[in-house]
Amino acid sequence: TASLYTAGFEPGGTYYANTEEYNGSGWSTGGALPTQNYSAGGAGTQTAALFFGGSNNPGGKVATTYTYNGSSWTATPNSMGTARDNLCGTGTQTSALAYGGRNPSNANVTNFEEWNGSSWTALTAIPTAVGYAMGNGPETAAFFASGGTNNSGSPYASATQEFNGSTLSTGGSLNTARGSGGSAGDSSAGLVFGGDVSGTSQTKTETYDGTSFSEIADMSTAMRGVGNGSGATNAAAVVSGSYGPPALGTTEEFTASTNVITAAAWASGGNLNTARNATAASGTQTAALCAAGQEGPGSSSPSAKTEEYDGTSWSEQNDLGTARFYISGSGIQTASLAVAGRTGPGPNFATTV
Repeated sequence: TASLYTAGFEPGGTYYANTEEYNGSGWSTGGALPTQNYSAGGAGTQTAALFFGGSNNPGGKVATTYTYNGSSWTATPNSMGTARDNLCGTGTQTSALAYGGRNPSNANVTNFEEWNGSSWTALTAIPTAVGYAMGNGPETAAFFASGGTNNSGSPYASATQEFNGSTLSTGGSLNTARGSGGSAGDSSAGLVFGGDVSGTSQTKTETYDGTSFSEIADMSTAMRGVGNGSGATNAAAVVSGSYGPPALGTTEEFTASTNVITAAAWASGGNLNTARNATAASGTQTAALCAAGQEGPGSSSPSAKTEEYDGTSWSEQNDLGTARFYISGSGIQTASLAVAGRTGPGPNFATTV
């Protein structure tokens, strides 16, 4: 309900500095970046955002950092230690992370940097040089999934790296390794959607519980190059725009809810006085009725016996008017129906009582 999309690139060489804001139902124009840029990292909220790195047009890969106050962008005096694009960013305007990416020589890097609100500091390098990784979360509970290892494309890393504010650790692997997808949530409740596999846009969506990924409902439209951090939880996310080709302006929202089901178990109740099958049953657990049925192994022994149940034991009542089996019952104990059935090996019985 309060998302921000900034800059981007369209096949054919069209670059953007545009910012657009989403309110849960439609898009409106926000303040533009001072320069065209694409494949940058982002963090923060619609009214307090951070934008860093990427590729300018013209000028190539940059390390510049901008802040957004809800209406305009301002360049900060301090840039990232390594200029790069195709990086993954997450966090807030005053506490952000920049993960991986591609340097000015178009080589993937292992650089991992932290923003404290005024400057960047290099952290321990990531295990595998990747670009277009997908990740989200606050700095103390962030995750970074998959990404391309060869100039940001195939082959793709499948493992997830989690960051707890001080150290990186390896988490679960995506079922479909990819790059350039969207993400939401955090390291204990993450979401990854869309993306690219060797030039093919994806619809796959996976949730993360901090240990493993599970595939859930696919997106309606295959999308790639959609940007990270489009949702604070794994139960509510938005994705819009796709690199293509063709480039798309489609917007999709993801919502999920949790129903807690408490497992039940069967327990033994009182036995019928007369054992039989193919009976008419009706009523509730504490006020049930059982009528008619088949008492023996052959079809020549229909029963008319009727019993009531009080939740503990059965008691004999008036017999049904016609003995039969394979009979249907409905209603409550004091207002029940016994319908049709068979009286023996001959024709079916149609009477209702």
